[in-house]
Amino acid sequence: MNIDQAEGKWEQIKGGFKEIWSDLTDSDLGKMKGSMQEAVGYLQEKYGDTKEAIEEKIDEWIKKNKKDKEKIATMKKKRWRHFICLFSLPLYWISVISF
Repeated sequence: MNIDQAEGKWEQIKGGFKEIWSDLTDSDLGKMKGSMQEAVGYLQEKYGDTKEAIEEKIDEWIKKNKKDKEKIATMKKKRWRHFICLFSLPLYWISVISF
C-alpha cells in the first residue's frame, strides 16, 4: 500500500500507529494532521528511523490487519455454511417422513 492509499484510511492507520509505537499519544497523532507524509516525517523526528523503515512497519501492520480480516470473513462463511446444513437437515427429514 502506498502513502496515497493509506490516507483514505487514516482512522484505521492511527490505530495501527498506536499498536506499532505504543507510546504515541493523541497529541502526537494530532500533530500528524491526518496526512501520511506528515506522519512519516513526525515519526522520523521522534524515533530517528528512516522513511523506508517507518513505511515498512506500517505496511507490515496493514498486511497483518488484512490477513486477520480475511480469517474473520472465512470463519463467518464457515459458520453460515454450518447453519444452512443444520437448518436444511430437519427440512429434509420432514419431507421424507411426510411422503
